[in-house]
Amino acid sequence: MEQKKYFFAVDLGATSGRTILGSLSDGKFDLEELTRFDNNLIQTGGHFYWDIYALYQEIIKGLKLVAQRGINIQSIGIDTWGCDFVYVAKDGAILRNPLAYRDPHTVGMMEKYFDEKISKEKVYEKTGIQFMNFNSLFQLYAMRKAGNVALENADKILFIPDALSYMLTGNAICEYTVASTSQILNPMTGDLDNDLVESLGLKREQFGKMTHPATIIGTLTEEVQQMTGLKAVPRAAVEPLILMLSPIAPHICEELWNRLGHDESLAHEPWPKADERYVGQDTVTAVVQIKGKVRAKLEVSPDIDPKELEKMALEAVADRLGGKEPRKVIVKAPKIVSIVPAE
Repeated sequence: MEQKKYFFAVDLGATSGRTILGSLSDGKFDLEELTRFDNNLIQTGGHFYWDIYALYQEIIKGLKLVAQRGINIQSIGIDTWGCDFVYVAKDGAILRNPLAYRDPHTVGMMEKYFDEKISKEKVYEKTGIQFMNFNSLFQLYAMRKAGNVALENADKILFIPDALSYMLTGNAICEYTVASTSQILNPMTGDLDNDLVESLGLKREQFGKMTHPATIIGTLTEEVQQMTGLKAVPRAAVEPLILMLSPIAPHICEELWNRLGHDESLAHEPWPKADERYVGQDTVTAVVQIKGKVRAKLEVSPDIDPKELEKMALEAVADRLGGKEPRKVIVKAPKIVSIVPAE
């Protein structure tokens, strides 16, 4: 029987969400709903916001359940609605909860954008999606005109699923399919359109690296691992392993390298270097001799102090010495202790 593999999914809608555990074995895929929760809008100051922290905590709850059951998940996937986004400061902190697409601040902004920035025909030519006043392009334009402080201080602008993956991994990306709802993505280039981005007074790098579905973003942060009880294999361990396997299995290693988010071939990467901290033996075998005959063997540290080794050796053969002090002890740490007993 094929070993069962587990996958964790987050399904977020505009009114509720759930965490799901998927399992795959012998060609059969099963789904189990772990948690279900409300996704409540916050109304304050004349605006509607999503509670990104509450959504994050619900994901943590689901991951805790997985850890409590001792399940080793292969991956985490997050699916949400489009258009909305989160601002992140230079220090990595989230700048207030995100405005919801249901907020009326974009009413009339689509027409103003066409009049003041780029024509309706040109925007459609670049993006090819339906015009909706809550599309990200018009939300950002409305916030820019309103002097939104979070926007003015944003180092990164992340769509909702990208913001949640950022909170879990610390890595900022721009996932292609959710970006396609923004009216900023140009499908002909496969990236955000520079003209549209610049029309908002923004820079392309503020949105993170364009990433396609099934790409490995990163691993859970140490904080998330501690909160949930889950563990992760760090990229620092996986990437050198793939590089070392590449001469034996070049094609599959190229595929794995690409799935880790690298655009360039691994053929151009330097060969991994050994970390001297981990090179060498943890212990060595020290031989204890009496009159040239081996009477004991000890597992000791390669850096053991000679006096400590002598003490251990004498304790190991104390019964053979009959309680008498030896006439001479020669210590060659960490390999050998030679004892000449009293006559």
